[in-house]
Order: sequence, then structure tokens, then C-alpha cells
Amino acid sequence: MSKRSRLAYLAAVLTFGYGLLALFAPYWTVLTLGFELSERRPWGLSEMRSSYGALLVTLGALMLWALSRRPQRTPYLRLAGLLWCAKALGRALSILIDGALMPTNLLLLGLELFIGLPTLIASFETPRARAPGALADDAPAPRV
Repeated sequence: MSKRSRLAYLAAVLTFGYGLLALFAPYWTVLTLGFELSERRPWGLSEMRSSYGALLVTLGALMLWALSRRPQRTPYLRLAGLLWCAKALGRALSILIDGALMPTNLLLLGLELFIGLPTLIASFETPRARAPGALADDAPAPRV
């Protein structure tokens, strides 16, 4: 497995894990991100569970699935990488336009780029040429 693929797997696991936290521990996620909730308006939790939770769990699962499909993975990984990079671009614009230069925003921007860029780069990975008779990376070893 190449370094690009290993980084893409790490990005997929981080995406899936972040989604699980938002889905099943929305209060913790809200506090970590620095948001505030109102007890009279519980739809903030709904937004956290749906937009951050279910969406990222699905995206992480898609990334993991795509990584296991060697020849067909390119469009799925490229989509996931572009979505994470678009999220980072939106955050960078907010930092510039809204003046939201805060440690949390910088940390999340770095995390979004750390997940998005390796995933995007892995989508451009081409299979290595193998010597005649050599097994593919994902082929089972012959039984002896």
C-alpha cells in the first residue's frame, strides 16, 4: 500500500470518527467547536447530528469503501477530497471576510486540509506496473 493510500485511509477514519462523535455526542462536539446551544431551541442538536454527524459518517464510509475498490475509487475519492477542500475554502473565506481568526478556526482549517488534500492526491494515484506473474497488492497469497 502506498503512502498516499495510507494517508487517505487515515483521512477516511478521521472523517468517520468525527461524524460518529457529532452523531452520538453532539453536546461534546458543540462545546469543542465553541458553539452555543439554547435549551429552548433544540434544533441546534439536530443540525449537529445531521450536518456534522450523519453526513460525515456517510462520507467517511464512502471513502473507506472507495479505498477498497482499487480501479474504481478515483471519482469517489476525488469527490470526498474536493468536499473537504471546499469546507476548508469556506472556512478560510470566513477567516478573511468575517475576521474570524481564532485558534479553533485555524485548527479546524488545518484538520480540513489534512483530510482533504491527501484524499484528493490519492485520487490521482495510478496503479504501479507489476512484473509479469507478480501478484497485485490486494491479491490473496497463493496457498502452499
